[in-house]
Amino acid sequence: MKKSNLLILAFATFLLLLFVYYKQQQRNRKLLVTNGVLTTAKFIDYFQPVTAGQSGLRFIYYVRERRYHAMAYYHVSDNYVEYVGRQVPVIYQKDDPDNNRILLTKPDFAQFGLPFPDSLAWIDSMLQ
Repeated sequence: MKKSNLLILAFATFLLLLFVYYKQQQRNRKLLVTNGVLTTAKFIDYFQPVTAGQSGLRFIYYVRERRYHAMAYYHVSDNYVEYVGRQVPVIYQKDDPDNNRILLTKPDFAQFGLPFPDSLAWIDSMLQ
């Protein structure tokens, strides 16, 4: 196979995988909108990912006494350690709690047609 054909095939495969990922994310979000349940999650940890300059925030929450993990990526301030242990809303799919989204910002809440609570005013000081 020619080198140019391999490049075209590789690019087409990449686009297909990107499309499949996008459609899966759309499907998961739609399921959260139609079948989502709100609960609280606890901010337990922070890590610096290799790329994108955003920080990974780890959370835990419980559904029927079973522990679940959630992650969110944001630009956070250096004083993030002050916020470990804080409670934040999480929306999860009723029949699949592994499908979840942490709700921290006004746009996060708007995606699900939910009002931004005053109790999360402290978020602005954590996020950059």
